[in-house]
Amino acid sequence: MKHIITTFFAAAAFAASSFASAEIITTDPVTYTADSLAAATFKLDRTYTENVFVDFKISYDGTLIDNSYAGLYFGTKHTGPSFGLKANCGNGKCANDVYGRTHGEAGAFVPNSNLAEDTVYHVIGYMQKVDNSKYYNQFDLWLFKDVQSSFDLSSLGTAHASFTTKGANKLEDFNEIGLRTFKIDGRSVTLDDVRINAVPEPGSLALLGLAFAGLATARRRKKS
Repeated sequence: MKHIITTFFAAAAFAASSFASAEIITTDPVTYTADSLAAATFKLDRTYTENVFVDFKISYDGTLIDNSYAGLYFGTKHTGPSFGLKANCGNGKCANDVYGRTHGEAGAFVPNSNLAEDTVYHVIGYMQKVDNSKYYNQFDLWLFKDVQSSFDLSSLGTAHASFTTKGANKLEDFNEIGLRTFKIDGRSVTLDDVRINAVPEPGSLALLGLAFAGLATARRRKKS
């Protein structure tokens, strides 16, 4: 019994910290040079309903103009949750290039995300259902020059940007991720190592923990 309980807590800690069940979406760099509402469509191995991390590496060649865009979107509609490149805040009012949003065309931009040409960046997005919502309604973002080979919520720290909405987005689950490109004619954007990680539900781990605690109690009573 002691061995079983120890194994459970080790497995739970590993799942919570490492998100070991990553689904690898792409393994080789792909370069995009044309505008398209569906420059790529990635079919996933299953339907996701839980909170998820999605991350990728991105670089570009050429000179970005206002609203040069390469954004991953979830499900079949590019107007839903999405994140990625949206140059110069989309309207030229600032120099930030990395955004995340849960719907529409607005969003939150990572501060100081003026991307340099021919430089690889690691973009990490955390799409969540908060405040008991049945729909995805919050998107957190992190941007790194150094690729994070493994990460979790504690190691990432406070999100570099966050966008929350209520009621406007109706995405409850998804089994594909698309890529939209815009205003990249005459320049190129490369994506690599796109991955998705489902975040373990705290409630599920807690229930499993209670089950093992019950077994341990029964074991002690039997011994006594």
